[in-house]
Amino acid sequence: MKNTLMIVMIVMIVMTSFSCSNYTIINEYSNEALSKCSINIRLENKINEAELTDIALKLRNSRKEYKNISIFYYLPEMTVNKGAWAYTHFNPDIEVMILGADKEERDILDNATVENKEIVGRWRDYSPSMESMNIIFKDFDTLKIKMVFQDGSELVKSLSYKITDGIKYFNYSDTTIKEYFILEPNGDLSFYGLTGKFSEAKKIE
Repeated sequence: MKNTLMIVMIVMIVMTSFSCSNYTIINEYSNEALSKCSINIRLENKINEAELTDIALKLRNSRKEYKNISIFYYLPEMTVNKGAWAYTHFNPDIEVMILGADKEERDILDNATVENKEIVGRWRDYSPSMESMNIIFKDFDTLKIKMVFQDGSELVKSLSYKITDGIKYFNYSDTTIKEYFILEPNGDLSFYGLTGKFSEAKKIE
């Protein structure tokens, strides 16, 4: 019985150690006068709230001189300071929040498709709280985009396509919508509005 308990304890220690090792610190900013510290973290992959808490407590314990600590977590494909996937705040008690899609929502996006149509491409937007799968397809002679959002809602719009100075544009056929897409050289799809670029979706092979 003792041996069994010892094995279980060892496994738990190893699992905890692993859950706290799948990240790197991108940068860190502190203000000693205000007793504040802000840390940006790069995760290797998505983790759960318990694992986020493990990381947060580890970082908290090594920075006891600060009253308030804010930790922002980014996935490999995300740009820093463009919206984090999750955060943990100590103010001074811990608050844990995952902003990105959970497993059920990820399944909705991963399984999004267009039946019986010629698909031009699929792009995944990882913007926190607004994750989506964007599918451009041909409906007979009409080019369309289907946007599937993490809450399961969908939007289908007709598009026009043009190349200007070597830049590939997709515009909404509805000219009242002042947004458009640019196909980047790397295959990603960038989203633009009146104030410029506001998001970029990764190409799904």
